[in-house]
Amino acid sequence: MGSNTLLEPVFGIVKSAMGFRQFLMHGADKVSMEWSLVWLAYNLRRLHTLQSVGELAPIG
Repeated sequence: MGSNTLLEPVFGIVKSAMGFRQFLMHGADKVSMEWSLVWLAYNLRRLHTLQSVGELAPIG
């Protein structure tokens, strides 16, 4: 199994469920920051999902 196989579902979720299709900013620094925000949103969503189904202990 290649490493791309593990990442493809994540990009599908970011594109379809989160609606991220294109960058709004221009320039490497701004695009990097925008991409970081997308991943932050993805990870927060994932944490919330795991917590709500009881796979993670409550935070705090």
